[in-house]
Amino acid sequence: MSETPMMKQYHTAKKNHQDSILFFRMGDFYEVFYEDAELCSRVLGIALTARNKGEKAVPMAGVPVKSLDTYLTKLIHQGYRVAICEQIQDASEAQGLVERDVVRVITPGTVTEEAVLNEKSHNFLLAIAPQKKLIGLAWVDISTGTFEVHEVPSEFLADEIARIDPAECLVPDKKRDTLIRVWESDLTITEIIKHQKAALTYRPDWFFAKSNAKRTLEEHLQVSSLEGFGCEDMTVGLGAAGALFHYVKETQKSTLPHITKIVRYNAQEKMLLDAATRNCLELTKSLRSSKKNTLLHVIDKTQTAMGGRLLSDWITSPLIVLEKIRARQEGVLELIEHSDQHQNICKVLTSIQDIERLCARIASKRADARDLLSLKNSLQVLPNLQQELHSFSSLIINNILQNLVSLASLTDLLEKAIHPQPKPTLKDGEIIRDGYNEELDKLRQVQSSGDKWLEDFQKREVESTGIPSLKVSFNKVFNYYIEVTHTHSHRVPQHYIRKQTLKNAERYITAELKEYESDVLSANDRSKDLEYKLFQEVRDEVQKYLRELRNVAEAIACLDVLCSMATVAKQRNYVCPQLLNNNTLEIEEGRHPVLEATLDTPFIANNLHMGPGREIMIITGPNMAGKSTYIRQNALIVLLAQIGSFVPAKKVKIGIADRIFTRIGSADEIAKGRSTFMVEMIETANILNNAKASSFIALDEVGRGTSTFDGVSLAWSIIEHIQKKIGARTLFATHYHEMADLADIYPNVLNYNVAIQEWNGQVAFLHKILEGSADRSYGIEVAKLAGIPQQVIHNSRKILTRLERHAIDVRNFTGKACRDSGENLFSMVGEDLIDTLSNLNIEALTPIDALNLLKELQVEAQNL
Repeated sequence: MSETPMMKQYHTAKKNHQDSILFFRMGDFYEVFYEDAELCSRVLGIALTARNKGEKAVPMAGVPVKSLDTYLTKLIHQGYRVAICEQIQDASEAQGLVERDVVRVITPGTVTEEAVLNEKSHNFLLAIAPQKKLIGLAWVDISTGTFEVHEVPSEFLADEIARIDPAECLVPDKKRDTLIRVWESDLTITEIIKHQKAALTYRPDWFFAKSNAKRTLEEHLQVSSLEGFGCEDMTVGLGAAGALFHYVKETQKSTLPHITKIVRYNAQEKMLLDAATRNCLELTKSLRSSKKNTLLHVIDKTQTAMGGRLLSDWITSPLIVLEKIRARQEGVLELIEHSDQHQNICKVLTSIQDIERLCARIASKRADARDLLSLKNSLQVLPNLQQELHSFSSLIINNILQNLVSLASLTDLLEKAIHPQPKPTLKDGEIIRDGYNEELDKLRQVQSSGDKWLEDFQKREVESTGIPSLKVSFNKVFNYYIEVTHTHSHRVPQHYIRKQTLKNAERYITAELKEYESDVLSANDRSKDLEYKLFQEVRDEVQKYLRELRNVAEAIACLDVLCSMATVAKQRNYVCPQLLNNNTLEIEEGRHPVLEATLDTPFIANNLHMGPGREIMIITGPNMAGKSTYIRQNALIVLLAQIGSFVPAKKVKIGIADRIFTRIGSADEIAKGRSTFMVEMIETANILNNAKASSFIALDEVGRGTSTFDGVSLAWSIIEHIQKKIGARTLFATHYHEMADLADIYPNVLNYNVAIQEWNGQVAFLHKILEGSADRSYGIEVAKLAGIPQQVIHNSRKILTRLERHAIDVRNFTGKACRDSGENLFSMVGEDLIDTLSNLNIEALTPIDALNLLKELQVEAQNL
């Protein structure tokens, strides 16, 4: 059987998009064929049918055009690419086969559909250009126009990818196996990206060439040099940026006019948070990959999607420049002090739509009339914001005010042009407002006057024919017609032309009615065509304002974040931290921002006093008592302070930290052959190799993943290294109460413990941090609370008593146990030997029996 013209058209489109699922438009459906059909049937749960029969059967499946977003969401979230092949010719104009072509390719990093995206999260496409020890990075969110570029040493690649959190990564094909040092391991770029669970796309090396990239960027931004964007001196960074532009144009078939600037990421002003710290502190994702119960979740009171995305950016990239942090603080403080204006601003912000993403849809010519109506409604409230902000004096809010230009001419255009209640589709009319275009108004007048004409026409026909039940009606199949029941068929005039016979009536047309029908239907079609043309003209006119609109959107986002911070500060009694350029860290009655917001019971506040001469705090006490909570809350307070937020405490002084490092919790990476302890040591190594005196370090239970003596030895040595070589402010939580002896050796090491109350063999955790060290770990008590059987608990107490009777001084311990950490404490103490001696009746032994027994015990001891 020869191939049909339509299938030839399909194969031509598919040949150019082998790596994508091809959605082939056929009327009201997108059809998929062959392997694509089988995949979609499996992934989307849709029926698999066949085109043709027998040996020539072609697997086929389809989805309705109106439900595209639903199916796209499933495919994109699983990492698939979808090529959209549309009918690019009106079927009524086609002579034979309708022309079709791929209008864009949707990938995880280039999707713009609202149904697929999270409104308060970026959807980044990241390009990676490796060159020896320097990596070029460029990332873009085409749904908003955000476009940034950066160059980093190769050892920071994994941390930067974690910070950007891309949906898709572009990598030069020939450099996919380039080895990158990640802490103490060598991983390929491909392995690093897969670990971050981003989609991976390879492109030819020439995509990443700097020479091509520089020319491409200058042409797009319409400049003769990139100096104005601070990027002129970049090398691999520009190569990555050029690769992004090539790829986005390749997939979107668009010139991307909404990308109006390129921003060089300023690493000199922002803190680098490594992946482990980001995960431990659960900044934007919990350890279960949920957005609930994270720092972002509990402090996000933004009213706009733009503000929500910016707040996420601030949390993941805290500032390290004192003046810039104070500028944000001043804005928050001023909003708190101007309470009435703050409330009014928040109310206005609720009516502002996502201008950034509206601009992207306008730029790509995918915006409909409702999008332009949303833009108009958002712009109309800008004067209200301007009015509320005029009384503010802080630098940051004045800068916001300067960028909140009213764009009155654009607002006026949209007010006059766009229908107040437009239809969702662009070719069905009712998208342009009455009074905007004279010709359109005349065509509408022809249609609207039709009701009166039809009413008069029906009245005349009833009178002339004498048929009282005669009706003039309309439907989409037969258009206008006269309906007469069979009872009066003998009265039908001769000039009536029969059109349709029904069970109880006949339908007719007349020359006069046919002429009217032609005029009305022609006016209807012409008005719809004209409306679509007028809408396109308006949308093109809006494109001229994209640069100003992006500036407005950025100003609104910043204002929204400051208002959110002010709201949280007022609702939860946060205070403004005093920021200093030294190593002070004093927190009075600090609280955990996430737990405080989620617990049903009051949170117990704690103090922290660190600084010169008090750099290291060792916190001992049992698990469950609150050590991890305490060190996390202080790390979060430091981070909140450095994004410009107020913090949950009574009084705070914080010396700016260049980095925050945390090593909390346990996890393995079996796929990489790494045990829990190996992961723990790798993350700790990262801290010891990168922390400085101005850093803040939070370590929890380091060394617990191995034997007791190995663990204590490592923990002890780690603290000594921090004390001697780094000097950073360090919170070190441990249940190794032996570590408390370090305070007797080093004056800047302090002991604190979590308060425990005991009575009648029971324990209660008071969650209060007190000066001094814990004398034991209370592990058996915690096990009892967890529901361990009483027999096990009772036996544990007996074993613990026996071990404590023969306690070993860890600092002075030498011998076989130190040489072989694999032996357990029972083998070192010799449980059977102890039992034998304890139960020995010496008085009943003869001298020879005593000598024999002594010999046996000696042999047993030698075998321990």
